[in-house]
Amino acid sequence: MMLFAGTLSFSATAAASESGLQPAAAAQQQPVKGTIVDVNGNPVPGASVMIPGTTTGTVTQVDGTFSLNVAEGTAVEVGCLGYTTVAVEAKNGMRIVLKEDSQYLEEVVVVGYGTQKKANLTGAVSTVDVGKIFEARPVADAAKALQGAVPGLTVMNSSGGIGSSPTIQIRGLGTLSNSQTSEPLIVVDGVVMEDLSYVNTQDIESISVLKDAASTSIYGTRAAFGVVLITTKAAKKMDRVRVTYSNNFGFRTPTVLPEYPNAYEQQVAFKLAKERAGATPELFGMVINDNYIQQTKAWEERHNWKKSGYREVVFGDDIVIATKDTYQTNPDGSLYLNNKGKPVKLQSAGQANYYADWDVAGIFYKDWTPTQNHNFAVQGSTGRVSYYMSFGYDKEEGTARFAPEDLKKWNVTTNVTSDVFDWMQVGVRFNYDKKNFSQPYGLGIGQGSLQYIWRWGSFFGPYGTYNGDDFRTIAYRKQSGYDVDKSNFMRIGGFTKIKLMEGLTINADYTYNVTDSDRKYSENKIYGINNWSTIATIDGDNATVTPGYIKTYTAVGTNASRNVSYAFNAYVDYVKTFGDAHNFHAMAGVNAEEGEFSRIVSYRQGLLDMNLPEFELATGTQNVYNPDSSAAAWHPAHTHIGARQDISPVSTMITKEYTFLNSMAVTTGPQSSLPEAIGHSSLPHRPATGSARRISSLRSRGTCQTVSCVPRSARSATKP
Repeated sequence: MMLFAGTLSFSATAAASESGLQPAAAAQQQPVKGTIVDVNGNPVPGASVMIPGTTTGTVTQVDGTFSLNVAEGTAVEVGCLGYTTVAVEAKNGMRIVLKEDSQYLEEVVVVGYGTQKKANLTGAVSTVDVGKIFEARPVADAAKALQGAVPGLTVMNSSGGIGSSPTIQIRGLGTLSNSQTSEPLIVVDGVVMEDLSYVNTQDIESISVLKDAASTSIYGTRAAFGVVLITTKAAKKMDRVRVTYSNNFGFRTPTVLPEYPNAYEQQVAFKLAKERAGATPELFGMVINDNYIQQTKAWEERHNWKKSGYREVVFGDDIVIATKDTYQTNPDGSLYLNNKGKPVKLQSAGQANYYADWDVAGIFYKDWTPTQNHNFAVQGSTGRVSYYMSFGYDKEEGTARFAPEDLKKWNVTTNVTSDVFDWMQVGVRFNYDKKNFSQPYGLGIGQGSLQYIWRWGSFFGPYGTYNGDDFRTIAYRKQSGYDVDKSNFMRIGGFTKIKLMEGLTINADYTYNVTDSDRKYSENKIYGINNWSTIATIDGDNATVTPGYIKTYTAVGTNASRNVSYAFNAYVDYVKTFGDAHNFHAMAGVNAEEGEFSRIVSYRQGLLDMNLPEFELATGTQNVYNPDSSAAAWHPAHTHIGARQDISPVSTMITKEYTFLNSMAVTTGPQSSLPEAIGHSSLPHRPATGSARRISSLRSRGTCQTVSCVPRSARSATKP
């Protein structure tokens, strides 16, 4: 889907000639060679040499040399991460000196359990320019907004649906296992979080992406595919109260939809493909032979080769009813007999032949649907107390023309910090996020109707009405009932920071997370014309089309779950500087997490009223289902099913870093415990609303340690 924001911006750029540099002209181009070095004369590999305003350029080799096919005197820009960008005139044999960007090197980056200057980083860490990315991309989903924002970070949207979650990968695919994924660990304010859609993009302060083992090892094996660290806006001391409001009104439109050729060309291709495979060109009883194709071509000519919109169908023109059974024949025209000596029926009397060419995209999709986003925030301080509060609302609608999807989100954030003493700071964080997503529900094509329409061809539909009644596909889409998923996420946390002495601090935080999901769906009877079967009764040469119930039963179902987790972090941080050149940084701490998950799935048929889909208003047997069981199956409602509880081990981590002479760094750690499961026990079953628990006992052994000694000039904070 494509999102157009309701904001406009204008900018003007001075001509290159005003700075004394000439733009690229139609002069004779020739290879211009040069060398790029730093202030110490060392080569700068990977520096870009670009012609401004174009995609023409190159990068320097390991020895800092480059060659660019351009006319001498052309304006070029030379830049590299960590250095200031310079503009020069192209000249053969040129030597360009790049100066370090001191502001970039002094920039603080969020890493595991703390922050570091970019100048001191030894691992592959990239940061996101939050203000630039989220301001230019008015998207409510933080994961989708990160697409293309960080080198090596891949965000893939396999579905254009408004409720779909993208897949995130760092440095490509990490495993070929069918049951596992290569998604990175996502940590928000020091606590693991599985769904980024609960985070309000306007509450994000910074994002760091940890890519390699050196930067992610402090999180253990669960960070094998990288880590995305997100820090939300905290309460800060301010001299006045700051109130902000922002909104965005936009439109969504389908970016790419399949385009059908005309029905005549589709049927010609279908017939050729079937004949090459040695099969009869038959589709749901329609024998697509030369005679059939010519009738389709005649329809196209009568309608000036234009596709038809959603309208009342015309029998005898769009659709012709077969009044006799049709049987398969041999090439010589004789009746074909199967291995049992019986004829093979291809089409029954009462089935239809379809000739109309329908505008599938125009019938099923809207050109535009509106979206809106609102954010309100208050930030300030009074005395020793600082606070930050925000509220966000987002609404999106799907582009389907019949029964579109609908998504609404609400976010509430409160952060309060108090400097109790000069040496002690305490604070609390509260986040509440509510998300309601609704879409049509139904078995078979009811759920996948927008995929089904691209399967059989634009002539098969038919995507119109007869006496006001829809045919199967659109009838399912309109009448199938709704699938509504209401989810709530709440996070409450407290933290403290104690400064024992200069450079020595103790940090501790505790976070309680609850995610409640309540999915409820209803299945309705479907009334219309079932074009998957006979659509008419035959009396001689007369055909009578009578609509009826395509689906005859009703039902109500629910899938409710609760995920509760607790996280505790405590660590000691020590930083010491000796003179102006020697820096020592050490950190040691402990992390403990516990999680509990419960779920119940229930289903009941026989609704008394399709407008009131409630279990109490259904007459069928209520069944429950345990999707977590190895022998998953439906059972009567009194059967004991339930959930499980998983307890994570306590882990420790230690990191030490020493930099000296502003050129070399030695880093040891992190050291983290490696858990080993030594057994488990199962508790008795409980009723459906309870839980059958499995508790794992774990112990720790061994350490994981890395040592690196890397010249500062060869280190990069943003390795792709």
